[in-house]
Amino acid sequence: MLIGAVALFWLIPRPYRLGALAVTSFAYLCKLDPVNTGVLAVWVLLFYVLAPKAADKKSAWRWATPVFG
Repeated sequence: MLIGAVALFWLIPRPYRLGALAVTSFAYLCKLDPVNTGVLAVWVLLFYVLAPKAADKKSAWRWATPVFG
């Protein structure tokens, strides 16, 4: 799978390479440990959504990043 990912990385157009690498990495991690990969994905998405809200000084979400971190 990883050798195919390297070949795919160099064959696809440059703007799509990092996205394909992210998808391939996620698929590989899901193959190794799907439960923990899912937990990690939820945690990352939570920070992706809450971090901009926590940066706003007026937001009620300021507590969220330290609590979940």
